[in-house]
Order: sequence, then C-alpha cells, then structure tokens
Amino acid sequence: MQLGDGAVTVHHWCGIGDGRYTPEFLSSNFMSDDIFQGARERIRKTDSLVIDVIGMASKKFFDMIELVCRLSKSSSNLFGGLQVIAAGDFKQLPPVPNYRYDDDGSYCFESLLFSDVFPHHINLKDALRQSEVALINAVHELCDGKPSTQTEAFLRSFDRDVQCQSVTRLFGTNFEVDYVNSLFLEENLGNEMIYLAVDTGDRHYLMKSGAPRKLILKVGAPVIATRNLPGICNGMQGVVAAIPDTGPVINFSGKLFTMTRVNFEFFDPKKSKVIASRSQYPVKLAYAMTIHRSQGMTINALEIDCHSIFQPGQLGVAVGRVTSSENLKIVNFSKNSATLKHPEKVYAFYFEESVEPKDDLSFCRKNYRIEFSIAEDDDDSDKGDGDSDNGTGCIIEADTKGDVYENTEDSDILICPYDCSQFLNENGNLSFLPVTMTENFISAVKLQSNILFTKLENFKSPSTSEEFNQFYGSLHMYLTSKEHLSTLETLKDSKKP
Repeated sequence: MQLGDGAVTVHHWCGIGDGRYTPEFLSSNFMSDDIFQGARERIRKTDSLVIDVIGMASKKFFDMIELVCRLSKSSSNLFGGLQVIAAGDFKQLPPVPNYRYDDDGSYCFESLLFSDVFPHHINLKDALRQSEVALINAVHELCDGKPSTQTEAFLRSFDRDVQCQSVTRLFGTNFEVDYVNSLFLEENLGNEMIYLAVDTGDRHYLMKSGAPRKLILKVGAPVIATRNLPGICNGMQGVVAAIPDTGPVINFSGKLFTMTRVNFEFFDPKKSKVIASRSQYPVKLAYAMTIHRSQGMTINALEIDCHSIFQPGQLGVAVGRVTSSENLKIVNFSKNSATLKHPEKVYAFYFEESVEPKDDLSFCRKNYRIEFSIAEDDDDSDKGDGDSDNGTGCIIEADTKGDVYENTEDSDILICPYDCSQFLNENGNLSFLPVTMTENFISAVKLQSNILFTKLENFKSPSTSEEFNQFYGSLHMYLTSKEHLSTLETLKDSKKP
C-alpha cells in the first residue's frame, strides 16, 4: 500500500530494519556507523512524522523509533522534537512478536513514552471505505469480538459465489495461502519459470525468511511485492508480464518493472552478525494472501476463509477490506472466529482520559523532554517545552507485511512453524488417533509442538560430525527426560473426551 507521494515504511525511514538492534547498540552506533547514514539524513530533514497502522507497532519498535529520532536530532525532546501524528486501531491486528529480537509484541501504548508523545486522542467515526450500515457495523463488532445476532446472520448470508472475474482470497495462515496459490498457478496453462534462490549459511535458519527457495511464476499470475525497491513499495500488487532468465518483469499499476534480487537475512543478535542469507526476487503469488498482508488494502471483490483465523480482530480486518457486500464471499464462518477477544488493556485504552485538542491545532507543537533511557522502564521522565525547526513532512506506514505464526501466551516459547491442524483434519480416521473432535485437543497439541520446537531451537545446529553427535545426544536426553515425560502427561490429561 502506498499512502501518497514519498510514503515509505517506517522501518526503512528510521533505519532500524527488522528490529534486530538493541537499544544499547543503537545508542553506541547509530550516529557513527555508515549503515545508518541515510536514516540519519532522512530524520534530520523531517519536521512532521505520520505513522499509519500504529496498532501493529510494538512497544519495543515504538521506543526504537523514538530513540533514533532523538539521536539524529541531537535533542533531549521526545522524538527529537518532531511533530508526531499516529493513526490506527488497536482493536484490529495486534503487533507481531519477534522473540529472537526480544520483542514480545506488547502494544506501543504500553510504552512509558506513549502518553507524553500522544496526549491528545481523536476518535474518527466516519467510515470512508464502505457506505452500507450493516457492513460498517459488522466490521466494528468483529473488531470488538462481540458480533450481534443480526451481524452473525448477516455474515453467514455471504456463503455464496461472487460473480466477478478477479477475486482476492484471504486466509489466516501462510500454509493455506501457499497451498491455494499453487492450485491456481496450476490452472494457468502458460509456461512456468522457476527462479532458484541463492543461499548462504545454514538453510535451517532460512525456513521462515519470507522468500521461497523456488519461486515459480507464469505470465498473467497476480503477485505482491514483499520488499521495497525503487518505484515499488512493499505490499504493492501487480501482474507478471514476462519471465526471462534475468528476472521476472512485473506490471505494477501500468508500469513495467524488472525485479532485482534482494537478500533475506537471518541475523543472530547474540553474535551480532548475519549467519544465513537467501537471495531471491521479492515477489509472492497473490491469488490468495494472508489477512495480515492485506492490512490497509481496499479490495473490490473478496473471498474470506474463516477456517484458520486465530487472532482477535483478524476477521474484522478481513471484512473491512471490501468496498461493498455485493462482491463479498465468506466461507467456513464460525462463531469462534468472530468472537475472539483482545486483552482487556486494549478496550481500556479507549476509555483513558486524554487532553482535549484545540481548534487551532497548537497541541500538535508541544514537545516533552526525555531524561531517562527507554530501556529502563522503572524510571520517570521530566517534562518540558520546546520548539522544533520547520522542515519537510514525511508520511510513514508501519511495516505489517511479514509472515505471521500463531502465538502462545508464554513469551519464552517459540512458535512451531509446522501446523498440526492440517494433518489432524485430513487423517482423523486413523486408528492411532483419539476418537474425539479435533477441537477438543488441538490447542494442547499445538502447545506441545511449540515446547518441543523451542527445545530443538536451543540446540546448536549441527554442521560437523562432532556437532551432529552432540545434537542428537542432547535431543535424546531431552526426549527421555522427566521434563519431557511430564509435558506429555500434561498433554494426555489436558483434553480428555
């Protein structure tokens, strides 16, 4: 999605990329390291910062933006004295955690700085994408996780075919998206081109890189950009125009772009270096896409599959993409997917008191001075006033286009990328599986998978014979340990039929 001329993702604009850097590293290196030179210049030239989709910005990410702005401006004012305007809805998609970079996905309004940066809240009530009252009410109620009986009936009525040639299909997970995309690509009778990735380092780390090892494209296939390139923004949709050996040619909004390879890196924060990298063209098939990737889009004809929706706000965001119910189709609707609730702190945020804004907008110019490190959450800040110099405005969009996996409540547990739901649904008649409904034990099985995956991730990835012996020795010790047997007993007793 492009907000306007000059719009970029906030990750690119402020130079912190995928959030790999610690506050300590940025404090020591941001002003001296050449890799941040472009970001420093962009921040220095900026006077007004508009952050869209603020609901998906985590507390850590918000604090990092503030830190680099303050450093670049050489100011003790919050955000270096920038005028900061944020827009978004915390009752839509929550921030995506990244435990590898110590980001637990806390909401940005949980930052100690948030209330001082944004003392004024303005509730925008007019819907611009839709005009139908029933559709607007449905989006609001789904994001609240409280659909009325009328809204449920309204949504169930869309289990029908849509008479439209170009339909975008939304799913909750990447697993379903990849499967559906491959099916539709097979129906395209044109010749295919396979673009192989160039990998360095251990491929194990590249499984969740966001780029396929084999990118298979055909002329006429819809695609979506997954990285920023000159003239192309992450999330832009296009159509494959040509597939030469030198790289795919994509038609984005009537302009042809020859794609170039980019590096999808795996950064080890403990070693402070990239330990694996994949060079691939930054496009994905877009017959179908995840709801997270569709965030911010306006879609004319839409089909939503509710089967794998797992987060509060997800269904509301999906329904909110369409402009009219005439071109909306909803399959596998369930009350569970429509009634997922946000944490109570999200609802409480909308009832917090804020300062009444003034008609002359003078409230936008007030600065607060920071007197503590944002990494130290227990300290307090002193407030002061200041003025900022005039400069240029910069519109920013929060980067919400990454891959998302279902989260668990325990921030110390990683998310297993292998979803057992598909196996259980397809093989429920096997004799060795429990004779009970999948829903009765699927959450416990997923948690057990996450625990085991976490243990495997903690073992050093083997590359030599000695490391292989050590790896499998450690794995065997864990699988036969009391700790593992205890978790299996918990799994066994968790959901008895």
